[in-house]
Amino acid sequence: MKSHLLSASTNRCSVENLRIEFNGVSVGYRLGDNLLSTLLNQGIDVSYGCRAGVCRACEVFNEMTQETVLCCQTQIRQSLTLSSYVPSPIVEIKINRIEHLSDYAVQMELFGPIDHVFGLPIDLHCSGQKKIRAYVESDALEPLIVAINPLTEPRIQHFLDSIKVGDTVEMNVAKSANVRAVSRFQKLSFDRFPIGLVLVNQSQASLNTWQAFFTKESIKEVSTLIVNNEVEEELLVIKQWLTAGSTKLGFSRAQWIIQGSQLSQETWAKIIQDVQLNPTKITFFP
Repeated sequence: MKSHLLSASTNRCSVENLRIEFNGVSVGYRLGDNLLSTLLNQGIDVSYGCRAGVCRACEVFNEMTQETVLCCQTQIRQSLTLSSYVPSPIVEIKINRIEHLSDYAVQMELFGPIDHVFGLPIDLHCSGQKKIRAYVESDALEPLIVAINPLTEPRIQHFLDSIKVGDTVEMNVAKSANVRAVSRFQKLSFDRFPIGLVLVNQSQASLNTWQAFFTKESIKEVSTLIVNNEVEEELLVIKQWLTAGSTKLGFSRAQWIIQGSQLSQETWAKIIQDVQLNPTKITFFP
């Protein structure tokens, strides 16, 4: 496979004042050396696999050129600023909440077709400005909760001043994020029946999100089952709960939403048959 040449220089020599920066860590190098070998030899934790450019495990992002680089196929020809964060295609997201927690912390809740990973960065696009870097604070499922420090740079405060709840903005996300075709809430359609919500091993943030969504949609008849158990106990707990008289009243002929269950849809069909409930529709979420 053809190597990526990062400049026209061909001299192989030690250069003390040239550095590579990888995830904020400065690394010395020699011109002409292999990038992957250089990073590994200096103790940098970088993923790799085949070393032949096929598996793409060593793909990183060149902040200078805004392009991806395969470390195993790259000869060092100049100073580099690299990141293990590789942006995916741009995703449109909607701002659902903006909360100023303090002078140096603003939290935003974003809805869109994206499941992310806690702690990884996103880049928010601003009209006429450079992208704004923020970090994901929520668990993997939509919505995203991100944190921004407005004191880092003046343009960040300008960005926050220019947006409001309900706006749609664009963002780049980490390569490891799951980009879906639509927001999970776009999959839902409601009829006249009440809602039965089953949350299995979900965070309080997930419950809050559903409650806010139901309020926004003016849905008042909601019965909720929260299960925080090991997988092998899930079936027993759900059966016990659904056979209770008060539960059957709320879930009978309701539209069910089930999130996080490790049980198969066939198992759920058997549970429903056993407890003699008759949901009008069931929607599963991971």
